Amino acid sequence: MKVVLVGFMGSGKTTVSRLLGQKMNLPVTDLDDVIVEQAGPIPVIFETNGETFFRQIEHDLLLECLDQEGILATGGGTPIREDNVAALTDDDALVVLLKANPETTVARVDNDPNRPLLKEDFSTKHVQEMIDARAEHYQNVCDMQIQTDAYTPDEIAEMIIREVVDREREVG
Repeated sequence: MKVVLVGFMGSGKTTVSRLLGQKMNLPVTDLDDVIVEQAGPIPVIFETNGETFFRQIEHDLLLECLDQEGILATGGGTPIREDNVAALTDDDALVVLLKANPETTVARVDNDPNRPLLKEDFSTKHVQEMIDARAEHYQNVCDMQIQTDAYTPDEIAEMIIREVVDREREVG
């Protein structure tokens, strides 16, 4: 069983992935953590080599992570590359889009220095522009979407588990 969480930063991917892993007794991988382990701090990668270099590392490690069973929390920008979209949609994983309003996102990321794309502007207007720019990419990969503002992480995890159970019933 494989569940992949996608969505903009601050949507709850890391928190929900950990809960899912506990509840489903599955290993959890956070793509950002894998990147940090393999290549160093994300802000340093952005500053030193730029976003294009970072996105290539992210792509390569995404492919490795998709070979593993369990729960995968992707980075907020993972679905913006077409080859990532292809990898996510060709895989047998349940891909869940977690969404949050820009006000919620700003409150959750709260000037986190590890968010290089918001380094210059943490405003709700800027966050909304970035969410809008990525919306189609997120839609292209997801099998299910949840507006996280309205639910606790535990409730979100339970919704995803119900979807997994329903899909397993359909298959066999």
